[in-house]
Amino acid sequence: MSCGSSWGCSRRLTGIFAEELDDLRKVVLHYDNVHLRCLMTICPELDEAEKMRPFFKVLRLLNERIGGDWLSMGMSGDFDVAIQEGSIHVRVGTALFGERS
Repeated sequence: MSCGSSWGCSRRLTGIFAEELDDLRKVVLHYDNVHLRCLMTICPELDEAEKMRPFFKVLRLLNERIGGDWLSMGMSGDFDVAIQEGSIHVRVGTALFGERS
């Protein structure tokens, strides 16, 4: 199971807030075949990649707290900072295919 985080994001995205993570973890522990493996987030779009670092750092720390195996964070404009903060899955569709029409 991966967990999406909606903090700092548009309300049109779904997920949980950081303060709900411990409660979710407790619920997941009751299921033998469900394991909380990672966290992922899509952060707000900011004009500079470096401004994303605080979001990525917080998610990395939350992931460490739950014992997550990997992180999914970062997009075409900020994937380098996300990788520096521990991401192993990035979304780079815009970099590969261009802007959506």
